[in-house]
Amino acid sequence: MTEELEQARSDLSNFPEEVIDSWLATFIESEGWPPNEDFSEIPSNRWGALLGNQPIEFWQRTNWKEDYATLAELPLDMSSMSSIASLADAYKNGRENEVSVAMGETGKTKFHRMLHYLIDDGEFPAPPILLSSGSQLIVMDGYHRFAAYVVWSAWQNDQEFLAKLGKEPVGLKTSQRIWIVTPEGC
Repeated sequence: MTEELEQARSDLSNFPEEVIDSWLATFIESEGWPPNEDFSEIPSNRWGALLGNQPIEFWQRTNWKEDYATLAELPLDMSSMSSIASLADAYKNGRENEVSVAMGETGKTKFHRMLHYLIDDGEFPAPPILLSSGSQLIVMDGYHRFAAYVVWSAWQNDQEFLAKLGKEPVGLKTSQRIWIVTPEGC
């Protein structure tokens, strides 16, 4: 474990270890730790996007709950729903859009990896992370997982796609594991 990863685990001692490993570790490796909290400066703007432009102190005062949920029934905010729909459209129909371009070159690869994970296992390899904001949830991590879920939900009964797939898919689990993070006082 790198010194920076150890520091992040200490700074964010309220975070479940799995969350740091699946959500932050790659960014810690590429961007360093701690993030420069002036999220307008490069390269810290990646941290700003990742952390919802919230300072480390905000994240230190959050509570984490692991749960299972039917994704279609989650009260996602409009921005999250729009981004998921844009990614699903881009990767399903080959129509680049602002969101798919913003996700970069690796976005399509992430989407396909998640799609095949759902086809082979029926569930996500790691749960999405959702920030509670009043009565709605904001996707902090997991846009490609959600987009793959949307696309696979549509394709799982498409006989033409299944014939091209060339293998028997595992049934898609309607209830998926998620992390809900709630700021203190909410």
